[in-house]
Amino acid sequence: PPPPPVRADIIGPVIDEDRIGIWWGRGDRSSELIDATRLDGRFPIVSGDDLLALVHQNAGQNKLDTHLRRELDYQLEIVDGIGDGTITVTLHNDLADLTLPDSIIANNDQGYPAGTNVARLTVHTALTFQAALLDGQDVTVDRQLAFGHDAITVLIDVPPGGSRTLVLQVRGEIVSDPYQLTLPHQPLVNHDDVTISVTVEGKAIELPASLALSADTVLATPG
Repeated sequence: PPPPPVRADIIGPVIDEDRIGIWWGRGDRSSELIDATRLDGRFPIVSGDDLLALVHQNAGQNKLDTHLRRELDYQLEIVDGIGDGTITVTLHNDLADLTLPDSIIANNDQGYPAGTNVARLTVHTALTFQAALLDGQDVTVDRQLAFGHDAITVLIDVPPGGSRTLVLQVRGEIVSDPYQLTLPHQPLVNHDDVTISVTVEGKAIELPASLALSADTVLATPG
C-alpha cells in the first residue's frame, strides 16, 4: 500500500467534502484521532451564532440527484439583536433525457411521472420558523427540534426540466457579536450555490456575497 502521506493526500479531499465518516464506540485515542481529522461527520452545534443548512434525502427511489441543483439565498436583517430572515431554496431538476433506464429515472411504485426528483428537504436554522411558501402558495411543513434548533422539512417533487422554490420566514435572537454564520455542507453531486445578505442596524456587513458550498463553512465579520 502507499505510504501514509500519499494516503492522506488521497483521502484528505474526501474528508473535506464530508464524503466519508467513521464512528468509534470506545472513548480512547482512536476516537480522539477521528474527531481531530473530522471523520466523525458531526453536525455543527452552534450557540449564539447563526446557522443555516440544507439536508436533502432522495424520496423518489431513483438516481436523479446527478441532475439536481440547489440554490440557497439568505436575506437577514438584525435590529436590536433580533434577526428577521428570509430563506429561499430553489431546486432545479436538469434531467433532459427521458429515455434513460427506469432504474435511473423511474419512481417505482410511488406514481410520479418518470424523471421526477422527489426531495425530502430539511432546512436547519438557528432562528425560529414563522411561515413557509412553496412556489408562492402556503405549504404544510414538518417542524421538529434537531441539534437544538428548528428543522423544517417539506416533501417537494420537481419535474424533469423544472424548478420548485421554497421560501421560509424565520425570526430569532442573534447573540454573537461580531456576527457569525455556520453553513454545514451536505455532500451531493453538485455543490450548492449560496448567496447571502446580512444587515445589522440597517448597515450591510462584510460577508461573501456568493459562494459554491463545497465543505462546512463558517463566515464571520471582522471583530
